[in-house]
Amino acid sequence: MMDTVVVKLEGGTDADVKALESERIEDDSLIEIKREQEKEKEKETSKDEESTEKEDKTESESQDANGADKQNGTEAAEKTNQEDGALSDGDDSTKKKMLLHKTSSIFLRNVPPSVTQEELEGLCKRSPGFLRLCFSEPFHDRKWHRRAWATYRRDVNIREICWTINNIKIRDSELNGIINRDITRRVRTANGVTGHISVAQNDLKQAAKLVALLDKQIGMFTTESEEERMKDIQLGVDLVESSKNPILRSVRDVYLDAMLDDVSPEEEEMLGIQKSSSYAGSGGEAPKVDEKVPFNRDERIIKALDKLIFYLRIVHSVDYYFHGEYPNEDKMSNRCGMFHVRAPTPTAALPPFTATDDGKLMMPKKFVTDFITNFSQRLSAEFFSIEFISQDDLEKLGKNDPEEALEKFIQENTVELAKDKWLCPLSGKKFKGPEFIRKHLETKHQDRLDEAKVDALFYNNYLIDARRPMEPEGKQLQTATPQRDRERGEDDRRDRERERGGDRFDDRRRDGGSLFGSGGGDRNRAFPNRYDRGDHGRPNQGGGRYFDDGARGRRDPRVPIAYRDLDAPEDIA
Repeated sequence: MMDTVVVKLEGGTDADVKALESERIEDDSLIEIKREQEKEKEKETSKDEESTEKEDKTESESQDANGADKQNGTEAAEKTNQEDGALSDGDDSTKKKMLLHKTSSIFLRNVPPSVTQEELEGLCKRSPGFLRLCFSEPFHDRKWHRRAWATYRRDVNIREICWTINNIKIRDSELNGIINRDITRRVRTANGVTGHISVAQNDLKQAAKLVALLDKQIGMFTTESEEERMKDIQLGVDLVESSKNPILRSVRDVYLDAMLDDVSPEEEEMLGIQKSSSYAGSGGEAPKVDEKVPFNRDERIIKALDKLIFYLRIVHSVDYYFHGEYPNEDKMSNRCGMFHVRAPTPTAALPPFTATDDGKLMMPKKFVTDFITNFSQRLSAEFFSIEFISQDDLEKLGKNDPEEALEKFIQENTVELAKDKWLCPLSGKKFKGPEFIRKHLETKHQDRLDEAKVDALFYNNYLIDARRPMEPEGKQLQTATPQRDRERGEDDRRDRERERGGDRFDDRRRDGGSLFGSGGGDRNRAFPNRYDRGDHGRPNQGGGRYFDDGARGRRDPRVPIAYRDLDAPEDIA
């Protein structure tokens, strides 16, 4: 199906679509399916071979006689056709038609911001078979470098083209291109619980809202202006109800049934219902871990959901079960490259699924509710959490007025040289008055006036975009390490001891005691040298290196504490 969409996008015909039916599908996701099919075919063929052997013998004997006459007649007819210049059917089969959905591409990892798209596209067009070029968004953490993909036809020599591109520099920059390999696993599966009825109901509601939102953003199935559409999105209008999309209308009945299954907040309050997701704050009981529910499947909901999922993938390039978007997919080398689908119904061998004695599939209720909550949160963070900037914030950020930007551009190109003598710096011509310069710019340089308006609008759109590239946050100069944290803690402890040490010493001096609690001592004695292994009672005369400023050895980085007894005479103190 995805290849058919690509063929139609490339302008293919119905004959090209039919050619896809005979093409061999190569995908890693089909390996297991093919193995099971081969086993079933082997069992069927082994039974049919015995019965057909007898019939083949009888038919072969009767056809031998007639086969020789027919062969002679066909050979004569082929000779006459070849003499007349006609082509046989075998000649058409030898010509292999190139399929439009198959391409070759080159991946350019780092494209400098100085290289423009026109320059790189001109380089790629030098090689035959060029189709398109795609640029990614610039990466602010890589000095605004970008990635690029150059797509070519399948029948070209992509290795030679890649070698040619790598040998050419643009603005003294090497492109370093590599050959982009094909995607080996295009179809990928989501969790098997997505087929459960409650999960499918939630997916149907979310997918319908997403379809209506994306249609509204790009203006599909509506004639409203962009301002009116954005206003409806900001006000929270029910977009599903007002949508004119025929696919949404076809599933509206199923969608409304899914919405009716939800209990309103007023009904919850009246009935005393407490949701398990809010049991912690409301005082309700937590759901039991071992509580299990049967796995049920509703084909009516699944059929309606599949329509929306296909529509999102083909029209809006949104992979629903991947809860992500593939931007610029129409310019990429692999259009409709990947697609996430529901996995088959899980078996009891896969945890947390179990089976009862009668073979009914069971699963924990908490697992289902957690899956719905987490999936909805991811989808909301990616698509529904739209940030809008108010007009006051835009004014603070420096919103530009296009008309003011136009007048500013005209004033910059209107210079008075003398009385009745004005100059237009843009063209270098002189005029009698400023009104003639304005008329000159409007007639001869309208493109420059439009450019001034476009620059103002471009800057305003940049401010409105909540996901605009911004300057990254500054990095910390010093990273925290265990050693640095330990040193910082020791410094804090020393400061606290230094503050408390002087007070304790002064209190003990007032009581007549010494620092070491000996009951008395010399009031003039300085702090003893703690590294002196000799007489600990001998006062420090400055010969040690602990507090010796003139010593060349290692010193203690702490500042010595000045101990002063308030009761001592002034000549001693």
